[in-house]
Amino acid sequence: MKPRSTARYVGFGFLLTVALLPLSAAAQTNTGFSGFTQSFNPATSNILFTTANSWNFFHVGDPVGLATVDGSPLNVFAWYGALVYSGPATNLYLPAGHYFVEAPGDRNQFAVVPADWSALSTVGWSGDPDSDAGLMGTASFLKLGWVRIPCNWDSIQAGGSNSWDWTTTDQYVAAHYGSN
Repeated sequence: MKPRSTARYVGFGFLLTVALLPLSAAAQTNTGFSGFTQSFNPATSNILFTTANSWNFFHVGDPVGLATVDGSPLNVFAWYGALVYSGPATNLYLPAGHYFVEAPGDRNQFAVVPADWSALSTVGWSGDPDSDAGLMGTASFLKLGWVRIPCNWDSIQAGGSNSWDWTTTDQYVAAHYGSN
């Protein structure tokens, strides 16, 4: 199993907080989550998202496919702690919100955004896109207003001061230019 990146989850949590705060404020009280019932081991990866979207973001109306590696049951909780589902692998159709899922030894989270989700023109991501293969897909799915990536001269001019290779940078720009 690939080790989990702490930076990925910190960024994910910040983005969820900024992007979904209006949804949570309108739909529920923010009293803090205390619903976990299973033990947690950070070295365990038991929860699987089985639908095509692997970025843990879904639109209302999209199935959220959940399973476990070992076939054990799982629990899904809303942001404020209410149990939404408990049982075996399933596809859930959920309203907009932030959700937690747990299984023996593992926990994860995902968000369901409104079906008519519009661009987040003032929210973006800054960092190395190579650190997470799903970053560019996530940025496109969420319609982020900007994505800032490093342009490393040692890669752009790898062949010396008279060589220029903008291939990687051009791919990132082409993937997002005019998308919002």
